Amino acid sequence: MHERFAQDEVDSDLLDSLQQALDKLGYEGLVDAVLSGLFELAWHGTVREMLPVVGEGLPLDTLLNRLSAMRRHATSDNPVVDLTAVGDEIRTQYEHDKDVEAKVNDWLTRSIYHLADAQTALDHAADKPGPDHMDLHAAALMQVGRVREAITILEQAVANPAADGAPAPESTVMLLAGAYEQAGAVDRALIVVEDLNRRRPGYFESLDALFVLAMLQTSNGQHADALNTLNRAAPFARTAAARAMVAASRALTAYDLGQRDDALDILMGIDPTDAERTDDYWWGFIRILARVWRNLIVAGAVSPQAHSDLLDRIDAELAALANGTSGVAADAAGQRAQLAEARGQAATQLYTEADAHRRTLGPSREPREVIEMARAAYEGGNAVGRAPLEEVAEAVAASIGELDDPLIAAIQLRPLSARLTELAGAVWDYVARGSNVAEQWETLLAVGELQRDTVHRIRSAASGAVSGSVRTLPDLSAAKLSRLARPTGTFAVVTWFQLGVGRDGTRFQHIAQPAGVIITPDGQVRLWLPMADDIPSGLQRTVGRVRSRLANWHDGRAGDPLDLSAWQEAAAWIRDFLAAVEVGQEPHVVFMEYPEMPGAPWHTAIGPNWTASYASSWSELLDIANRVPGPPGNTIGVVHVPRFHEPQAIRDALTASVEHTLERHGRDRIVHHRASQECDRDWLRRLLRDADIVKILCHGLVSPNENEVCLMLAHQGTLPMAGSLAADARGRQHRFSWRDCRDITDSHATIFSAACSSRAAVSTEAGDRLSIFAALRRSGARSLVAPAWDVQAGPTAALLDHTLDLYTSGTPLAHAVRSASDAAEAAGMRPWIARSLAVEGDWR
Repeated sequence: MHERFAQDEVDSDLLDSLQQALDKLGYEGLVDAVLSGLFELAWHGTVREMLPVVGEGLPLDTLLNRLSAMRRHATSDNPVVDLTAVGDEIRTQYEHDKDVEAKVNDWLTRSIYHLADAQTALDHAADKPGPDHMDLHAAALMQVGRVREAITILEQAVANPAADGAPAPESTVMLLAGAYEQAGAVDRALIVVEDLNRRRPGYFESLDALFVLAMLQTSNGQHADALNTLNRAAPFARTAAARAMVAASRALTAYDLGQRDDALDILMGIDPTDAERTDDYWWGFIRILARVWRNLIVAGAVSPQAHSDLLDRIDAELAALANGTSGVAADAAGQRAQLAEARGQAATQLYTEADAHRRTLGPSREPREVIEMARAAYEGGNAVGRAPLEEVAEAVAASIGELDDPLIAAIQLRPLSARLTELAGAVWDYVARGSNVAEQWETLLAVGELQRDTVHRIRSAASGAVSGSVRTLPDLSAAKLSRLARPTGTFAVVTWFQLGVGRDGTRFQHIAQPAGVIITPDGQVRLWLPMADDIPSGLQRTVGRVRSRLANWHDGRAGDPLDLSAWQEAAAWIRDFLAAVEVGQEPHVVFMEYPEMPGAPWHTAIGPNWTASYASSWSELLDIANRVPGPPGNTIGVVHVPRFHEPQAIRDALTASVEHTLERHGRDRIVHHRASQECDRDWLRRLLRDADIVKILCHGLVSPNENEVCLMLAHQGTLPMAGSLAADARGRQHRFSWRDCRDITDSHATIFSAACSSRAAVSTEAGDRLSIFAALRRSGARSLVAPAWDVQAGPTAALLDHTLDLYTSGTPLAHAVRSASDAAEAAGMRPWIARSLAVEGDWR
């Protein structure tokens, strides 16, 4: 039975006796499995050289397992022909029946898949007896970019157990995770794999399974967990290439954790010459090794000149791997381009070659490569209009696919941030050289849109909620923007670009460039692009200072946090712009925040006739404009949650606001309200789903370190605590964050919130804003009126009540906020409190 292993060194009769003893202990087939594994590691040859094994007289199942082990290191110039010859030889050696035929066909199909591709394997299996090869069908769909179809097949297989009640095989679950990952939904992929790990931990006593888990943890930003998983995987790495791959992965994870010295120490302990190129793990090792060296160079942690010999060797290996037509070749070409770029070498042609590789394989493209090609096209004068930007938008959208968590998307898209900045700089220069003004303007606005609101824009476009589609940016032509014209006055939009101004070595330098779009009542569209000398100097620092003052001011402190000379200069700059374009009696301006200046209080800087609101992107703005503004509605829901041991003055102010709503609106509208202890998550979710207006009287919490913006609600009949107690385990139960809003559907509410900083947001590197309203937008919520910074509950509640009264009486929302703020300041309220309310979303 074991002649091929035994030869002159091991007695095959002894091995048979050992197996018989192990069979009695319940370890059937253990000896053969171990020897097959050893043989798998040792055997290398052509497919035709597998033929002698067929004649050894092994049981059919043992033979097929042995041949499956051998094919991992088998080579063939014509896999279908050579493997078919092996299959024919098996048929001649074994009694021919349906069972044998099915097993041989199954082995042939899977062998062709491993040595050729999934579609060739399926074509071979057509009309032949054997399993339905559902997993191969899904793999074939994934290879040609039809990932959604593959996911549907695999989800059904996982959800519907076999006739005998057995759950789906581990391989099917892992394939589903791979399909999710390919679709960009790395969060769902990790959930599937972690669930499998809990249910079948024994399956994860292997390098491949643990490595998949570690890589998904990395993709989801769980770097410490990934490092632990890689440490678990190390004992299962039984070849030099496998051990090198795990070590390189540990170095990459250490880099992600900010431990650059540790990453370099690990790298210096890896000798690439120890690993064999024929090993299955060779490509994984070289790919990760190139990535971590590139990252360390870009971060300035190592000098490429000091390691030029090693980097040249890695480049040569990548070049050899790129010399092919497979997905590995495309990835190797892309890794080679990135490493060359980090070393300061010319890389555009390498990026172009990598993209050409991918185009031969299917529709999926790597955003980094597409961005570099677009940048080169604009820089070299080979691009016209926004067509290259459309390709970038499509590639970015495909890269995050069905990923819905903006935080995880930011992790995925972080490497693209600097490249989009450099692309914007190239577009800026292209616009400056051009003569077709309308086309240049649209292109400039489009490249700015690529830097903002990424996940929401892609998700909304995919569902058809906004102008554009998942394959395009929104239409930003003058003809389209002219539809924003308002007969009552000028409509203006102030936005920002992050413009690349060249590289310092591997570092992308950039500046903040403001732009204004002016749309007059007759539909004329103009663009305002102030030059650097016209922009207040140190603007980013000024915004940071005024935000700090607003965050730390209190009612008992003399003066006004907005009374900062540098901020007053910035405010005057905005007012001068608006005064120059003002037409009509009711002009309105929308501010799109710059990610590096979040929370800038621009709404306090407008002139006396203007109203203001905020929007995250042109996509959101056009979506708002496409909706017909409706009446305020007939239902108001109230959330009233003071803190435990709340000072009596604040408790009284919140109670008075509830009583005002009941008295003022209870006769002509339906007002839903509850006792404070009952205003929990479920209550707020119900109101956001059902009510036209939701009034929130509670406290807010902003925790940038946790990427959290929260409302503090009741939980199980208890009120939230104050101060540091809100951050402990019990306090977290009272939090209602932007994450809790994501599963709310069909909201149409206009939200009035008195919670401190409830309009605040945490900005991601992908340009998305993490906030309560940003999460609710996708469900259809119309607007948010809330304090942009921390203010006392008493005056805020009164200001909010006046705004709500005006709005329900028919005053447009932005006008209601402006009028209430003007009245409050005229009555003696300090300006920084009177101007604390801001409108986000629909201003009408």
